Amino acid sequence: MRPSSYLLGRLSLWYLNSSNVRRFFLALLLACALIVGGVFLYSLVVSVRQERRHMRELTVQSKSRALSASAGQQELCARQALKAYTSDRAAAARMGAVHDVAAYTDHFNGKLNKCFVEIKVTGLRPPSTSISVIDAFAGGEYATYVDLNPQGTTNPERRQAICAVFMPSGQKQYCRSSREFSELTKQYMEE
Repeated sequence: MRPSSYLLGRLSLWYLNSSNVRRFFLALLLACALIVGGVFLYSLVVSVRQERRHMRELTVQSKSRALSASAGQQELCARQALKAYTSDRAAAARMGAVHDVAAYTDHFNGKLNKCFVEIKVTGLRPPSTSISVIDAFAGGEYATYVDLNPQGTTNPERRQAICAVFMPSGQKQYCRSSREFSELTKQYMEE
């Protein structure tokens, strides 16, 4: 018998031994499972990266659409605010308030999806200041501040002020100063 054939015979006997065969196939199965698992894990990581990239692109597109929508809504709001202001000033003129100095600010509040107008009027006779925040389309008043200052006094005891803001919840909140009024109306006039 040749040495090489003897070695081959011994090797084949080793492979034919059932526990060795089972170990070999188990090792082969484990190696295949690791390869398949690694490939699956790699494809999962690649898929997650692509999904994140896609979500970032969608977010950027969504923000740009929101900005253009806001610009269009703000333009429409500005036109309607001018109409509301003009109507308010015409009503004041009919009531005899022709010597008042008035100004307005418009703001489209995207969070509330409403167009607000803040109208500030400084009365000359008698000296007074009034500020109103109204819905430019519906006409509802959301906030009122009136500071009546008879004879131009600086004495706070002689001043008469009315200050009230309707909160988004519908609750009416009273305030004591123009500064407090400004803080409370930020929810409408700022985002």
